[in-house]
Amino acid sequence: MKGQRDTENPFAHLSRKALVAMLEDESGAYTKVERYAAWEAIHDLDNAGVRRNRMLQEHEPDRRPDLLRTLEYIDNLSELEQMRNPPGYREFFVNLLNQGEALESGYEPPSLPSLLDILQQIEDVG
Repeated sequence: MKGQRDTENPFAHLSRKALVAMLEDESGAYTKVERYAAWEAIHDLDNAGVRRNRMLQEHEPDRRPDLLRTLEYIDNLSELEQMRNPPGYREFFVNLLNQGEALESGYEPPSLPSLLDILQQIEDVG
């Protein structure tokens, strides 16, 4: 939407907490246009974070820093924003992080049998 706007978003300088408070305020203190501008500013913040994360991912050999940034993002969401996430959302990323740490500590995931092993088992059964 930046290409369609003649001026900068007047709320772009506000914190996420202030923007969410404006967006969720249904008291009539803010107009629909102001609430939409707050939503747009939140959207711009999220997009900037995603772009920054993608650039960092290109230079990282593993996923742990990415997962840690995702958890930090989730932890910094307001209570209202966190309520929109499905149950277990944060735990999903914690589990992914723990799986990666387990792999580095010598854990070997079970390997799948090769096609040759499968064919040999079929022949032995038949």
